[in-house]
Amino acid sequence: MVSTISAGVARRIALGAQGFGSGGASRASTVGLRQLTGLVNRLALLQIDSVNVFERSHYMPAFSRLGPYQKTDLDRLTYGKRMIEYWAHEASFIPVETFPLLRWRMADFRAHSTKPGSWAEANPQMLRWLLAELAEKGPLPASAIEHESNKGTGSWWGWSDVKVGLETLFRWGDVVSAGRTRFERTYALPEHVLPAEIASREVTRPDAIRELVAISAKAHGIGTAGDIADYFRLKG
Repeated sequence: MVSTISAGVARRIALGAQGFGSGGASRASTVGLRQLTGLVNRLALLQIDSVNVFERSHYMPAFSRLGPYQKTDLDRLTYGKRMIEYWAHEASFIPVETFPLLRWRMADFRAHSTKPGSWAEANPQMLRWLLAELAEKGPLPASAIEHESNKGTGSWWGWSDVKVGLETLFRWGDVVSAGRTRFERTYALPEHVLPAEIASREVTRPDAIRELVAISAKAHGIGTAGDIADYFRLKG
């Protein structure tokens, strides 16, 4: 038996799931940390973007759904103990509980970036040194580790070897984000940031993908298989 619904009903389901309209918080209420936490839990991720022509992208979904709020409240949430950064949709803030569900992606990044001829394959000593620096000194931004002979050059994305190494380790899950200052990421070892039960939790790829699909379906409310898969950039 095939059930159908109208486009109007589908639209209301999608908007409600994403926190718009009657499904969201009242615009008349004061928007604080509780409302922001509820919204982030509903959305499951906030995409991060370095472009800030108008405003950083992760601040906009909360305003469009809840109305005016204090950005410092969202900063407390996204840079606190409840959320972490990783490549979810794109670079995104996600609840820390979602982090273990992406370990298979970290493993894929590691396998891809350690192939013969890769930067990581050619620079294992740099990666070991960066991990040792963070272990000894604690969370640091790339700018605190770089020195004059190893600073990025050229275009906006002209990364130094230090930055390339930190981003490589970040993709692998060997380092994590400990927040940002003026949007510059601070890098840390997982044990500096993550609760022990999250840092040690292992989830098989099939189980992780099943959980991510369930999270995506709830956040979408309704959608095609492709819509739901793309929420966490899953393959078809």
